Parts: sequence; structure tokens; C-alpha cells
Amino acid sequence: MLGSLILLTTSPAGFGSQLPLRPPSPCVVDSLAQSTLRFARNLMTTRNGATSRATYRLPRIAPKQVAIVTSPSVCAQAVEAYRRRGGTGAPLDTPTPRLAVVRAGTYFFVDNVDAEAAVRAEGESDEPYWEVIIYDRHWRRIVSFGGGS
Repeated sequence: MLGSLILLTTSPAGFGSQLPLRPPSPCVVDSLAQSTLRFARNLMTTRNGATSRATYRLPRIAPKQVAIVTSPSVCAQAVEAYRRRGGTGAPLDTPTPRLAVVRAGTYFFVDNVDAEAAVRAEGESDEPYWEVIIYDRHWRRIVSFGGGS
């Protein structure tokens, strides 16, 4: 019994088979994603966001309709949209930018982690750089908001 237990735990390496590694998701779930989530919730669900929503013709939605995206297919669409209509601080020469993506109803809030890190590394600002781009459900850029540097 002990021999078969050892065989089961060591057999994949023992036979030289390796599971294919999936590439890392371009979507991040970290403090930046949490910050993007708070921004989207404030804009799309509160009275404080009413003026901006009206300016950009965005609807008010329920807080439960705002969530961080982790779906690989949605993340891939976000990368493609970001590359086509990227932000001003986006280093689009990176192979795949790492993005914080938040779905708010039928809209997507996208923030580039790599652009923020690049601005901080260059010492251009003590304030963190950020830019959130809002896309509609067809990945058309609606507006972008930013601050810092």
C-alpha cells in the first residue's frame, strides 16, 4: 500500500510527463484591481458619480453588478482593446500588459499595472500614476480617467 502511494505521488515526474503550463492571465487580482473596483463602484453606483455618469452617458447600476474580472477570455479581449485604444502611459511594446479589469454592468474598467509600475520606476512622481479606461460591451473606448504623474 505504501509503495503504491509513493508511486502515485511521484509517477508524473517519474515518467517524464509534464502538465502543460498555462500562460499567466493578463488580468491581475491585487491591490490595483481592488482600487479599480472601488473607482468603478463609486462612479457607477453612487450619487457622487452622477455628474460623471451623465456626462459620459453611463447608467447607474446596482453595486452587485460591479466585480473584478478573472475570465481568461474577457481578459484577452481587454488586452486586445487596450492595445488598439491604449492609454497615454501604456507601454504597448510589452508582450502582454497586465491589466486590472472590472466589469460594471455592460461596461469594463481597465487599468494597466505595467504602466503604473513604469512611471513609478522612472521616479516621475511620488504619487502613483493611474489611468482607468472605460470600454462598452463591444470594447469601444468610452472615456479614460487618470491622476498622478
